[in-house]
Amino acid sequence: MLACFQRIIDSWQNPRLLTTCATLRQQRARAYTKLHAARNEVAHFSQSIIDHLVPNNILKWSRDVSQTSATPPWPVEVRLAKDRRTLNVVFDDGASFELSAELLRVMSPSAEVQGHSESERKMVGGKRSVRILSVDPVGNYAVRLGFDDMHNTGIFSWAFLREIGGSAEQRFQSYLDDLAAKGLDRDAPGVR
Repeated sequence: MLACFQRIIDSWQNPRLLTTCATLRQQRARAYTKLHAARNEVAHFSQSIIDHLVPNNILKWSRDVSQTSATPPWPVEVRLAKDRRTLNVVFDDGASFELSAELLRVMSPSAEVQGHSESERKMVGGKRSVRILSVDPVGNYAVRLGFDDMHNTGIFSWAFLREIGGSAEQRFQSYLDDLAAKGLDRDAPGVR
């Protein structure tokens, strides 16, 4: 029995095996470095496209003025802040909102976050430092926001952005309360 353990210990100290383990660790470290570089490159590429196509990160929409009497407020400006942590939305009735990327990410109207019913709704933690990579128009009624955690399935209608903007403080406090109740926090990733 002792001889068996000795052989196992000897095999662990085998220089060839140790070299292989060290090589694998180095390869893994290089792979992580490449992954992070690729993520940064995607973010930079997205920003350069946005800068090229949309000067000053301003998206503007317009509508027929004859429709204004019976329609809900319409955004006249959607601006992504330079730090990509805030989306500024101005509506034609004068209302203006600064919506944090964190709030928009955790309130995303996607099925991934909201589920298909209230019971399926997911609480997402660890999004304090999330940034918005892209703001893409969807038809004439919404924008699709792409976040740096690769979430990009939420389509934010004008009405939903207005609703979030009007109750941002209450929604954010509710989000913080839900995080605490589920044992999650804003810095550590997690879903419940």
